Amino acid sequence: MAVCCSNKPDAMDLMLKKSTAGMNAVNKAGRTSLHVAVCKQHAGVVRVLLSYRCDVNVQVAHQHRLHFFVISLVVMGHIKFALCVCLCVSVIVVKMSM
Repeated sequence: MAVCCSNKPDAMDLMLKKSTAGMNAVNKAGRTSLHVAVCKQHAGVVRVLLSYRCDVNVQVAHQHRLHFFVISLVVMGHIKFALCVCLCVSVIVVKMSM
C-alpha cells in the first residue's frame, strides 16, 4: 500500500512481478491500492495496477467502488485525470475480453 502512496510506478511494478496476492487488499480506511492511487492522482501507479488486472469492482469503505472515486475527481475539477483512469480501465476490460 505504501508504494501506491509514494507515486513510484516502477516500484509497484517490481512488487507486483514478485506477487499479486495482496493487490486487492484494503487498508485501515477500507481502500485498495487502486483507490488510493486514484485519489492521489498517481497515474503511473494506476496504470501499473490496471495492467496487472487489479479488481476495479472491489467494494471499499462505505460501499464505494472505483467509479465513485472517478466521479469525485470530476467534481473536484480533475477531469483529465478522471478521463485517464476511465480510459485505462476500458483498455484493460477490452484486453480481458479477448
